Amino acid sequence: MTLKRPKRVKWYQWKNIQARSPLFRSFDKCLWFRIYLALVIAYIGLLFVNRVENWVAGETICQVQDTALHCITQEVLSLITVDHVESFSISTVAALYLLESRKRRKRAIYEAWQVVDSTATSGVFASRARLKALQDLNNEGVSLDGLDISQAYLKEINLSGANLVEANLEGANLQGASLSHANLSGANLQGADLQGANLHETNFQGANLAGANLGGANLKCTDFQGTNLQESHLKQAYSVRKAKFAQANLSGVDFQGVNLRGANLKQAILSEVNLSESNLADANLEQADLMGAELRGATLKGTNLSQAYLVRTNHLREVKNLREANLKGANLTRANLREVNLQGANLQQANLQQAILQGANLKDANLIRANLREAKLQDAKLQRVNLERANLQAANLTDANLSNANLTDASLCDTCLNQTQFYQAVLIRVDFYSLDNLFNTDFQDANFQDADLKGANLRGVNLKNANFQNANLKHANLSDIEIINPRQIQAAQNYWEAEYSEDFRQQLNLKTHY
Repeated sequence: MTLKRPKRVKWYQWKNIQARSPLFRSFDKCLWFRIYLALVIAYIGLLFVNRVENWVAGETICQVQDTALHCITQEVLSLITVDHVESFSISTVAALYLLESRKRRKRAIYEAWQVVDSTATSGVFASRARLKALQDLNNEGVSLDGLDISQAYLKEINLSGANLVEANLEGANLQGASLSHANLSGANLQGADLQGANLHETNFQGANLAGANLGGANLKCTDFQGTNLQESHLKQAYSVRKAKFAQANLSGVDFQGVNLRGANLKQAILSEVNLSESNLADANLEQADLMGAELRGATLKGTNLSQAYLVRTNHLREVKNLREANLKGANLTRANLREVNLQGANLQQANLQQAILQGANLKDANLIRANLREAKLQDAKLQRVNLERANLQAANLTDANLSNANLTDASLCDTCLNQTQFYQAVLIRVDFYSLDNLFNTDFQDANFQDADLKGANLRGVNLKNANFQNANLKHANLSDIEIINPRQIQAAQNYWEAEYSEDFRQQLNLKTHY
């Protein structure tokens, strides 16, 4: 069990607490009240010192027979002597000085604000006095919310933990500044220079950082949720580990080579973003807009791209790894994924219409209800892939390997299956109607249970050990098929209306055609 460090009470928060207290109001407004309090403190202090001296010297003022009230009165009156006047005066002045420290502190804060305001009104951009005044104000816990110092020179300023909500720092020079744990939500930092700044756990929620330079900045755990970072520069950022970019506008940002591992980019706008050579492993890009993004050489292993928009995304085929990536519901229309490794990826309900997947590795991938209409899947590795209820209409699966694949209820209307392997594939309730050419296709051990093979041309196909339980073979062409047991065919519906070789018709005890 770890104990949380108590949060520091800011000066303005403490002032609000004091404003509600009658004692503090009297203390601030009345000088005589503070003088009276100083006299009381000084007298109590002298009384304590006198008591200690008497105890050390072994002297006693009170006798055994004296009452407690009489004893206390004796001790109090014993100090009212000429010898104690000087000590009492010094103690009173010291106590009053300490009590007046609040007033002096307030005066110092007002003077610091005067420096900040005067430099702002005079149009001075570079002022060491203003820089020091702002640091002093922050060190005193003074809120800097609403601060308006656009174009200011604040290089290497230390404003850690500062409250800069809705501050105007447009075009400010904040190179090497320390803004860790600061609250800049809703602030205007458009075009600001934050090169090398420490922004660890800084809050930029809803802030405007369009065109800002964040090169070399420490962005570890920085909160950019809902932030406008359009056209900003984040290349060579020191650390973006666990940074939050959810719902942020990052269009046009240069992330080339940036380590975004584990970053939260949910619903972020990443259109036309340069993510080449960047590390997006385990990052959350759910519902993100990646239209026209550059992904050359990016690492996307384990990345969550659920419902992401990837239309016109460039160089997806050169992505280093999409293995086990979550692309559920992603829009990959016409995406070029030729020879990309998508093994074990989640592409459930993804839109891959007209996508180029030639030679792609989709082993063990989840493509339930995926839209693969007119997709190019020639020579694709689809072993053990789940294509249940997937749309493969007019798709090209020539030479593809669908061994052990699940195509239950999949749509294969006008699909090209030349020399496709379906070894031990599950094709329950699949509609092969309108499929014309299946020459050299391997359906060995395939499960055609309840499949609609009406009119399908299975001539010369390997159907060894295939399961035709309740499959519809009406008008299907099964001539010249590889070695097959008649009992397999007899388990199908309308098998007597299919077309067979004369030898096989005899094995099925069907009338010979003349």
